[in-house]
Amino acid sequence: MPLNVAMVRPLRTRAELTALVEAIALAPASEHETDYLEWKSSFDLRGRAEHKFEAGKHVIGFGNRHPGHAARVFGGCSYLVLGAEPQSVAGVPFEDAADLESWIGAYVGSDGPQWSPTYIECDGKQVLVVTVEAPTWGDYPFTLARGFGSFEAGQVFIRRAGKTVKPNQAEVKMLTERAKRASDRIALNVELAHVAALRTFDSSAQDRQDWVASEGKRLSAPLHRPRPEPPPSLVPSVRLPEDFRNRDEYVSEMQLYLARAGERWQALVLAGAVRSQMAPVALRITNPTDQNFAGVEVVVTLPDQAWVFFGPDGPFGLINPREPPDVWGDHPFPVPSPAPTTSFEPRGEVRKRDNHFEVTFAPVQVRPRRPYDLPIVYLALSRRFAGEAVTLSWVATSTSAEGSVAGELELPVAPDSTPATALVSAAEAALT
Repeated sequence: MPLNVAMVRPLRTRAELTALVEAIALAPASEHETDYLEWKSSFDLRGRAEHKFEAGKHVIGFGNRHPGHAARVFGGCSYLVLGAEPQSVAGVPFEDAADLESWIGAYVGSDGPQWSPTYIECDGKQVLVVTVEAPTWGDYPFTLARGFGSFEAGQVFIRRAGKTVKPNQAEVKMLTERAKRASDRIALNVELAHVAALRTFDSSAQDRQDWVASEGKRLSAPLHRPRPEPPPSLVPSVRLPEDFRNRDEYVSEMQLYLARAGERWQALVLAGAVRSQMAPVALRITNPTDQNFAGVEVVVTLPDQAWVFFGPDGPFGLINPREPPDVWGDHPFPVPSPAPTTSFEPRGEVRKRDNHFEVTFAPVQVRPRRPYDLPIVYLALSRRFAGEAVTLSWVATSTSAEGSVAGELELPVAPDSTPATALVSAAEAALT
């Protein structure tokens, strides 16, 4: 599960670094370290030589990442957090910056990755956050400046699957290519292809309760009327039942569904908003340069409580509500559902991070002085956004250029709202 912290830009301020430490401390114990995050709960830089070496080793590993891949998160920066880990804040002693430079810098060297220490208070304890600047094209492989144990000076380290390890053959090749490549910087912009006022929906707890109650009445109605005569069989001597489920089986299915019917209501509201195209967002990448940018990836972050999907199936995939059972007596024969049609067109991925969504569009190639229209995404906005503006944050990176570009887009929202009940009716009609 991703940490609850904004990852679009580098974390620079004390407040941003505090949010990072708190997010790590609140994460489940099963949370794994990443290629841009390493944490240690108990660490003694003053008293243990191996800890000085470990800190230097991680800084070198962070500096030896692929610039294009690294730029996708935190603008390419990475963070070594000492004194905190998921479900634990042990803290570390406060040390003078000159001592930290002496202890860690001895292994990183003067020509190693750029790094800076910041102490953050969390749960009344001091936590050291070491920020390692983003790797860039043209960087030579960073190496260990001083030997330690079985590692000799000149040893290369790299990040792989959340660990700092010796590089394999492919990783050595990547570092060689990184050193040879010219330092081209990304120069793209993301703008709105179409500007139109977005619309919101008005949903209440009472609307949801009324719909769940109506579902209960609809499904329980067959239980209170005489059972019809079973239909005739093709074989005269055999009489088929009107339903292959007995009464108890049907009641059990109905109760399981109704216990989670509120989830289906929410999915129907959101699917109705998407299907009605109440808040479509069409983004366009523009390239004002003569340079060809390959592997351009755009990540868009939405404000809290704004939903986003690529299509009306998205809400059902995200919420995964229980399907309603067939009304008793409506399906005499169990018929397998048809296989869903699959689209192989890459559009991207939507991720939910606590209260906000992120859209990562599939990487594309942007040619010189030519725009590229990204797939349309559809927002689902509750009435709280009515009459205001929705601010989208975006960041773009390229595998063929250094760094990242970022910006914000403001989309106006109309003051009126559509009743959620109308959206549910439209979504239900589309499903039948």
